[in-house]
Amino acid sequence: MRIPDRLYITPYYKDPVQNEIDQAPLEHYAALAYDEARWKDPLEAQDILGRWGRTCLEVVNSEAKFAMVYWGSLFLEAYLLMDPVEWNSEEFLIWVDRVYRPCALESYYKTNNHGSWGILGTVLADLVLGKYIGPHQLRLAEHIQGNIESDGSMPREDRRTNSGPWYRYFSLAPMLRSCQLLGSTGYAEMLRPALVNYFQYCLNPESWPYRLPGGIRGWFWRKLYPCADELEIPKPDNWPGNLYLAAGRELDVPEWIAWAKPPFWMNIYREIRNG
Repeated sequence: MRIPDRLYITPYYKDPVQNEIDQAPLEHYAALAYDEARWKDPLEAQDILGRWGRTCLEVVNSEAKFAMVYWGSLFLEAYLLMDPVEWNSEEFLIWVDRVYRPCALESYYKTNNHGSWGILGTVLADLVLGKYIGPHQLRLAEHIQGNIESDGSMPREDRRTNSGPWYRYFSLAPMLRSCQLLGSTGYAEMLRPALVNYFQYCLNPESWPYRLPGGIRGWFWRKLYPCADELEIPKPDNWPGNLYLAAGRELDVPEWIAWAKPPFWMNIYREIRNG
């Protein structure tokens, strides 16, 4: 599969099929690099990171920049699994500094799941580049407090109605990973109310209360907050099973660990996949 020199990704809700085609090289190589680094052949992972760093030097539009942040995080996770002394990683480090990190910074202060990923991407980039990551703790705490209500609901994700269960996961997973990388159980503890609230809907998805309105109101709502046609169902052997396995181990909640059913379907969250 060809690595693009200029990454452009058609917005998903404009054309899902073309979005999948445009995103395929990034998804393929990012997942492959991580899987090779963790379980198979680090030399193959090094080759992928080097080729991607030499080739993909421009990220064109906002859809591509955000996809680069969340899928591209696996490139950086792969790098952290390997010994940089054993290979010529300089060109990849230049790519992280000049291509990946600017994409992450564009989402760093956003208030929804984009912010969750922007924080994680920036933390990963700074770890790879050898920068001090301490200041990101305050930003992460602000972001968690701004996205999780006292009852554990997440209004910025819940307004996606039928897709709300997915978007909660899509925001909580990078927040938990940031907590792990920043090395503070206290920050992970801040996620507990949201995880507790969300878990009830994982056990009983049909009780999800944030449904797409009917009629013309639903049509307008969907224009503002695109969502799936049907309720997206959480599953223990896919998302958010991997999240609850990791969170259960992090926060010592046996019920979450027992609910998760690894091995999980392979998806974007490789690093959080097995907790």
